[in-house]
Amino acid sequence: MNTLQNDEVFEINSFPFVVFGTFQLVIGWLFFNAGSTMNMFQARGNNGPKIIIVTLLSSAFGGIVSAFFKPIIMGTYSRSHRYDVNSLVNGMLAGCVSVTGVCDRCEPWSAFLIGVIGSMIYAFSCKIWAKLDVDDPI
Repeated sequence: MNTLQNDEVFEINSFPFVVFGTFQLVIGWLFFNAGSTMNMFQARGNNGPKIIIVTLLSSAFGGIVSAFFKPIIMGTYSRSHRYDVNSLVNGMLAGCVSVTGVCDRCEPWSAFLIGVIGSMIYAFSCKIWAKLDVDDPI
């Protein structure tokens, strides 16, 4: 039985698979948000393409903010470890989660703010989990 010691860190096996899986999730999220807010019998002012744009904006800005600020918040930023692909893709998912509830009612400028706030909550939550020595939040 292989167990991790306190000084060992779990490393990802394959960055391309992590990014590919995240893009699959984001594309599925786009269709979920646009499809779940559509109505077959009534036309809406906030139609599917706008919902997809709002979801994309929130996801993109969530990933960008998380990639730049999570290493600073966690204290892992250095010359050799500047940007983390893992925090980029998790920030994208945090942006998708954050905008899902209001995707048919928000404007593109507010989707930017929702993605930024969602990714900052993700980054600070990682810091809190590290302080509490929680290795598996589930």
